[in-house]
Amino acid sequence: MKKKPQLREAVLKWLLTCFVIFLAGSFDYFLLFHSLRGPASSRPVKIYFLKGERLMAVSRAAVGEAPAEREAVDALLKGPTKEEAQRGYFSEIPDGTKAKKVYIEDSVAFVDFNGRIGDYGGGSARVQGIVSQIVYTLTELPGIKKVGILVEGRSEVVLGGEGYILEKPLSREDVRF
Repeated sequence: MKKKPQLREAVLKWLLTCFVIFLAGSFDYFLLFHSLRGPASSRPVKIYFLKGERLMAVSRAAVGEAPAEREAVDALLKGPTKEEAQRGYFSEIPDGTKAKKVYIEDSVAFVDFNGRIGDYGGGSARVQGIVSQIVYTLTELPGIKKVGILVEGRSEVVLGGEGYILEKPLSREDVRF
């Protein structure tokens, strides 16, 4: 009668060992599979900069857990890479501009910027470039038709001495750059 508990104990040890080996193998497979696939959230994002007097798209590999609209705005605010700048790309968005909040409501992307966005030094062409870069970058994303630009939480904004009024969400047709 003593053999049955020993046999049961041996079978349980054997099953536990098999289970541990299975888990270890599965974990190695998981790591290998994910390393071959690359980052799960990797996706290209088009960002708009100026080159001469034209608005031009460049591609960025956005990687992260943030929503695409947030990644697009963050990439836009970083500006052109050194290589892009050497090829003549530039941004009219003032240094130090930050997006405090980015969200979407009913196919409209809203971006709440800090006050630095208004510190561009003037000129109607420059403010047109700023607004166009933002609108074109965000409307490049699927499902976004218009962009609402806010400054420090205010939805009615006047940029610069020229009085460029931002009081409603804008589409590409509204800015036509």
